[in-house]
Amino acid sequence: MFISFAAIQQGFKDSCRPFIGLDGCHLKGPFGGVLLAAVALDGNNGLYPVAFGLVESECKESWASFLYYLHPILGDGLQQRPWTIMSDGQKGIEAVLFQVMPEAAHRRCCRHLFANFKGKFPGLKLRRSFWAAARAYTVRDFNYAMPVIKDTSTEAHDWLMGLPVQMWARHAFDSRVRSDHITNNLVESFNNWVGNLRGKPVLTLIDNIRSKLMGKLHKRYEIASTWQSLVTPMIRKRLDEV
Repeated sequence: MFISFAAIQQGFKDSCRPFIGLDGCHLKGPFGGVLLAAVALDGNNGLYPVAFGLVESECKESWASFLYYLHPILGDGLQQRPWTIMSDGQKGIEAVLFQVMPEAAHRRCCRHLFANFKGKFPGLKLRRSFWAAARAYTVRDFNYAMPVIKDTSTEAHDWLMGLPVQMWARHAFDSRVRSDHITNNLVESFNNWVGNLRGKPVLTLIDNIRSKLMGKLHKRYEIASTWQSLVTPMIRKRLDEV
């Protein structure tokens, strides 16, 4: 089952950056199942759920079905606005992304990547250097962090560099996307927002998500109607911190 509302789709195309996070969370009801979600960010860096779906389990086949319906909503992107999709790279999602949306850039959630990294290569110095490399905004800072990893463990360095740098290192992200996110926390936040609804029957779950979305977006509309500037408050705050 795939759900995406027409007004949500239009708002996404008109006002959101071409960046989407994908993830799934298990339902807590007696029948099981998984809630898949595609979540974007609005102009004020607020969560903007584009689509969600219910499947029996999170696997390559379920993600293929979800992306089959999501792709026509997104389209192929434009030269000046190429799509970037972030995921945890698990359950076959990455292979499906390359098949269904080969034109899109793919990012790997650094939180999940770090969990694998520290499991293979323990040590506080390696952990700190991993995040220094992932969060670096410039090639210079990235090139400062990576030799520290190499001097500590050549295996750790080679393992990281075996992944395309543009999938996990901030300095290598496509600047046209205008998003510096290195984790998939936006979808995790959506899962938390759904909260206890995950234990409801399917129809109740879907209708309650619809109702919560309506309330959330209407409240944002009312707040945004009072703004005096074209620059949203969260973006203004980040600019002031620079």
